Amino acid sequence: MTTRVLIAAVAGAIVAFAWGYVSHEVLPLGSYGMRDLPDDDKTVAALQESISERGFYMFPAKQGVPDEQFAEQYEKGPVGLVVYRPTGFRPTSIVQRGIQFGTNLLASLVAAFIASRCVGGIVTRVMVVSSLGIIAWLSVNVPYWNWYSFPPGMTIASLINHVIGWALVGVVLAVIVKRPTTTVKM
Repeated sequence: MTTRVLIAAVAGAIVAFAWGYVSHEVLPLGSYGMRDLPDDDKTVAALQESISERGFYMFPAKQGVPDEQFAEQYEKGPVGLVVYRPTGFRPTSIVQRGIQFGTNLLASLVAAFIASRCVGGIVTRVMVVSSLGIIAWLSVNVPYWNWYSFPPGMTIASLINHVIGWALVGVVLAVIVKRPTTTVKM
């Protein structure tokens, strides 16, 4: 069973990686709701003048500000987040691709282990693995929408992306990982 789980995890990672490419580069799911910053030269110049370190920034500033003042500024607006890197880098580098594949492999390994413990048939295993995508979406993307005002369209696109991606991985895992012949003890 262990060899099948490892083979399934590698195959699942390949499918997840391929789906990531399709969803981001062919379909608009990966960047849905993201827009170019209008007149970005002015904004970039202001950012370069005021931020020197790579980081994840929010405004209005909260640290060092009394709660009442922060709440007042927050209600007044504007409110936003900035992911900032003062130096450029090559988009979609081999390092980024390697990290993405590595995380796909680890996630697929967990999913393959879970699928290998499912007593039901292929449909059950696909549904279980697909539900992992829903769990990821509920625990990451919905809070981003709720707390950080990520656009609703982006949040829904993420749901579609997770469900389709993990359903595809689930099909591969369900076919490779056979169901246990007896009840599995955890």
